[in-house]
Amino acid sequence: MKKNTLLNSIKFFSIFTLLFTLFSCVSSEKENITPAVAGSNTISYQDEDTIKHEMELYQNERVQKWINYFAVKDRARFEQFIKKGMYYKEVIQTVLEEEELPYQLYYLPLIESGYNKTALSHAGAVGPWQFIKATGKRYGLAVNRVVDERRDPVHSTEAATKYLKDLYTVFNSWELAIAAYNCGELRVLRAIMKGRTRNFWELADRKLLPRETRNYVPKFLAAAYVGENLAQFGFDEETIAQSPTYPDLKLVEVPGGVHIKDVAKHFNIDRSEIEKINPALKHKRTPNWIKQYAIWMPRKDYENIEEIQQKLASNRQWGKLNSFPTHYRVKRGDSLTKISRRYKISLNRLKRINNLRSSRIYPGQKLALRANEYKSVVGKRFYFVKKNDYLGKIASRSGLSVSYLRRLNGIHGNSIYVGQKLDITRGVRVFRYRVKKGDNLTRIAKLYNTTTYEIRKRNSLRSSNLFIGQMLSI
Repeated sequence: MKKNTLLNSIKFFSIFTLLFTLFSCVSSEKENITPAVAGSNTISYQDEDTIKHEMELYQNERVQKWINYFAVKDRARFEQFIKKGMYYKEVIQTVLEEEELPYQLYYLPLIESGYNKTALSHAGAVGPWQFIKATGKRYGLAVNRVVDERRDPVHSTEAATKYLKDLYTVFNSWELAIAAYNCGELRVLRAIMKGRTRNFWELADRKLLPRETRNYVPKFLAAAYVGENLAQFGFDEETIAQSPTYPDLKLVEVPGGVHIKDVAKHFNIDRSEIEKINPALKHKRTPNWIKQYAIWMPRKDYENIEEIQQKLASNRQWGKLNSFPTHYRVKRGDSLTKISRRYKISLNRLKRINNLRSSRIYPGQKLALRANEYKSVVGKRFYFVKKNDYLGKIASRSGLSVSYLRRLNGIHGNSIYVGQKLDITRGVRVFRYRVKKGDNLTRIAKLYNTTTYEIRKRNSLRSSNLFIGQMLSI
């Protein structure tokens, strides 16, 4: 009873602290610092309401110090990390893109671990994203004597996106969210309460945050800036781009308590390949206290899976692998939006995982909350605008016409910005357009080479009145 009372008190204190911080603290203006040149010096976050949140890659003394460090003093090791990171880049950016988070957060594991999946810190943090055991389990990673999913690039990135979303929701600032990722939410909240400001740079100047955290944020900003402007700092982009990339994978269930070598033998796959793409299996075997466990396999169609499973099967007891559910049974009154928010997964990703074309669900329906396959979508369905890009260049590279690219992304002129996410899907016949400020039916009809009458007819509009955010089918 005392234990429950204590836990409730802690929860109450945390909620009170959060509310006090968010509503009582003074919102300070940013210090007078010169931002870097526009373009790849902006990190964007786009939520479902298309509200863009940005974090400038500031060129103040703190950041410049680390830019010089990465580009000059520790150049060889930074280049080594960049090359190593290319193997995981599509994995991380695919998950970030599906969760609608800034793709530049890809550089966070570079600072955390140098993209080392087996990295272990003095505090017991493990994997590329350096999760401690408690935080990893809180966000759905299995951590036990046999399995440590903090080492898995796909699963750990999925957990990291959930954590980063929560941090951004609390602090509404990427600088503070990244600081909290380093030293913890409560440590940053205490600093905000003491300093009565939510300006990271002011908190850093007043030494209200730990020294490591004061360096951590500018270090990340510097790594992102150099990483997005490699040619500017004399790195060989072509050589780096030729680095191997992560393979497309799918999850296949095998019995608990089986060794990887037996799985490789029965599926006729090289043992070292399966071991490489399943770093979460610490002893190269599946946990023996559960009936089945899903492991990563090269993404292709396998024959006689049930027969192979029977050969591998042994009598095992059911067990609980982690505390974060991998499936959800729809209840009456549920909606996809509610479920996506409850389990911290984007609506689009939830639809893709479950092959849903619409948002219709029914009571009793079983929904997967974790992807059962990994397939890169970066550069295939979407493209992130880079420095010196323009619509003609992107269209040509993607095998599209400029006019089609404009219609697909609702772009009226030629203006694009670095970091902008562009849809490059081919063969779209029905376009979706979100109404923006200053729009009218005539302007939209001109973009899509149609008439206002056709737009009104297709969308059942009784008048020409539109509202910002309205979705039109064209």
